[in-house]
Amino acid sequence: MWRITWRRFVRSKLAVAALVYIGLITFMAVAAPLLSRYDPNAVDLIHRLNAPNGQHRFGTDDLGRDVLTRMMYGARISLTIGFAATAISLIVGSFLGALAGYYGGAIDWVVSRVIEIVLCFPFLFLLLGIVALVQIGFIALFWSFRRRAKALQRHREQFRIIEGGV
Repeated sequence: MWRITWRRFVRSKLAVAALVYIGLITFMAVAAPLLSRYDPNAVDLIHRLNAPNGQHRFGTDDLGRDVLTRMMYGARISLTIGFAATAISLIVGSFLGALAGYYGGAIDWVVSRVIEIVLCFPFLFLLLGIVALVQIGFIALFWSFRRRAKALQRHREQFRIIEGGV
């Protein structure tokens, strides 16, 4: 069965390209200390907002930090969160599925209804409910959305200035 699945996977050029891309990103994240010669948090105000060049492939940010290095180190965190979320989902889903399949009846009905209820909620409302349950606080969630909106606004303003607009 695995052989058949592998053959179908290899025949799909898009799937192979996605696997190569994910492998490349994972390699860059794992090997970030070996691939980069810059500290991701070192501030260098002399080289702030440099355009991409031979020294800084993706340029530098407003504090002079190498953007490529920060992306590689940031990918480590993103991949860790993604893999952890997938593993937790796999464990919880397998447990609930096995529980519902083994006992059936009322337990199967309850597990099915809980899953249907979770899938009915839009993502934002589900996120707000989870935040309320773990008591992180609505203020923190609000400020994270606000910070993201301000960053996007600043980003758009920089492009307007670069293009010669107001």
